[in-house]
Amino acid sequence: MTTTLIMSPHSDLVPRILLAIMLAALPFRSAAEIAILNEISDRIPDTAGQGNPVDLENTPYTVSFDAGVAADKLIVALSSEGGESATISYDGVSLTPVANTATGRNRGIWYLDLAGTGYSGGTADLTFDLTANPAVNGIGFGVVSLSGSAPGVAAGAVASGLTVSVDVPGVGGFVVTNHGANSGTLTAPIGHTPLYSGDIGSALGAASYAHFVAAGLQTFAYATTSESANVTSAGVFLPQNAAPGLIATNPVDDALNVA
Repeated sequence: MTTTLIMSPHSDLVPRILLAIMLAALPFRSAAEIAILNEISDRIPDTAGQGNPVDLENTPYTVSFDAGVAADKLIVALSSEGGESATISYDGVSLTPVANTATGRNRGIWYLDLAGTGYSGGTADLTFDLTANPAVNGIGFGVVSLSGSAPGVAAGAVASGLTVSVDVPGVGGFVVTNHGANSGTLTAPIGHTPLYSGDIGSALGAASYAHFVAAGLQTFAYATTSESANVTSAGVFLPQNAAPGLIATNPVDDALNVA
């Protein structure tokens, strides 16, 4: 006995079946997952002239950090009150600022691909140099080291206010967000892990990250008790061999109908 499947020429079942067949025929791509290795964060007020002084305008600020022997990327979020110009280095190698992630008190997202730098694990100096500025009242920083990440950065975005939208161009993204404000109590976006939040001098800074972010346009929103000069940014990093996001489409009627 033979069973025949009869479908209306306007049925959307035909394109769905054909789409499934075409996707099954595509070569399988396995994307390595990004792993979080180590992290550190702090908020440092400028205390020049006080006991145990920190003079950010005249002396680079250095902390020790162990990225990990398996680390292939270092990511830093930086906030500052004052300090429009900054450089960051790790183990003597300069980090690269992610384009379109810095404005106002939000000094943006920075990264360093560790392959080829000579770093082989263990504690090394992480240095924040803001000495090109006439006045810096304080900084906040959050640092994360990763393994399994693709070289470079996938996307960056900055916007005035509490929210920022950015396109995540592949599956399994790692997103770091950064926020600067004049006042209020800051809360990280839903689903994010906070790195730091609070005073950076007389202003406020915050940073956080999200792991395994879905592909596509994503919006991240901080919350505050008082909106004042808020700026939010985000940097997107992908795993090695990340599969691109699949964009669903609806074929028009009769698109696959054969007369």
